[in-house]
Amino acid sequence: MNMKLTFKQLLLVASGVLFMLVMFASCELFPVFRSGVLYITFRNNAGIPVVVGEDLRSLKSLNADTVIPCHFIDLHQIDAESVGLLQYLFHEMPGWDRILNDTIFLDLYVMDEKCFSRWHCQGCDSIKKNVPILHNYRLTREDLKKLNWTIHYPPTEAEKQIADSHHLKSDSIDRKVP
Repeated sequence: MNMKLTFKQLLLVASGVLFMLVMFASCELFPVFRSGVLYITFRNNAGIPVVVGEDLRSLKSLNADTVIPCHFIDLHQIDAESVGLLQYLFHEMPGWDRILNDTIFLDLYVMDEKCFSRWHCQGCDSIKKNVPILHNYRLTREDLKKLNWTIHYPPTEAEKQIADSHHLKSDSIDRKVP
């Protein structure tokens, strides 16, 4: 069997391989081809299970008072002394590092899971009134890069320094569960 290929045949095979690679790169079924940070690691080092609520906000409000939003982009239940992954859910943009740009930051609200579970079906006003925020993280893309895309609760010294750089007073954010 003669396996000699002509230049045209080689060009045709190379074009077909290139076409397939382009198709796979644009397909959601093959996330390995997507660029960007798809997960933020959240380490719950506290002795209680927590719920972490995500919100995206404008950098203009980075130093504003902490007000729990009525609707979170996503909620994560993370058991005591365990690790959770905050997955990137926006298919239009290929990763956390792409959506967190010069105008957007990530706002995370850590709440006691038992307290949140008791009130979450009662509506936004009940949550705002009865579910204390154990800690609020306001993180820019640069903050998350410094933290290697890993967040700890309770916050580490590095995370406390970031809060201080954003002029957030930990006394006004951290509240005890009733």
